[in-house]
Amino acid sequence: MTLDGDLAVSGAGDLDLTDGFDWLAREVNKIVRTINPQWRVHPTIGAGVESFVGRNNDKETATDLRNEITDAIRRSKLLTAGSSITVDITPVAKDAISVYVNFQAPGISRQLLKLIVDYRSGVAVEVPDDNSGPLVDRTTRATATKNKYLSRIHGSS
Repeated sequence: MTLDGDLAVSGAGDLDLTDGFDWLAREVNKIVRTINPQWRVHPTIGAGVESFVGRNNDKETATDLRNEITDAIRRSKLLTAGSSITVDITPVAKDAISVYVNFQAPGISRQLLKLIVDYRSGVAVEVPDDNSGPLVDRTTRATATKNKYLSRIHGSS
């Protein structure tokens, strides 16, 4: 694993190299989803999402989580001069939020990560980019979600 890329498993199950935005997205995913001190070599690489278990799903918690994720990515030194990230957090249920990590550089803007985080368990489920529609049914209350990925966390359909 270097700044030039990383190993990945291809769709056929073979080892392959990943680089560019694919590599950056994998690194951000690793940082956000790693529980500290899970990696002996890098015991503080994770964003500490697990420390939010049991907290209220409110503006203060969202701000704290956004800051934790942003700080962890900055500590990793993944970003080059002139580039930045933004972390957007939106409630999708009483105990769950969606996390979007976006990368910006001059002339470039790319979404790197979409997750749903459950505050009851600390589980972060990646939402694949399958254009399946919005994470929240905006015509109803914020806690009334129709998200198939959120149901994986809660064990319902």
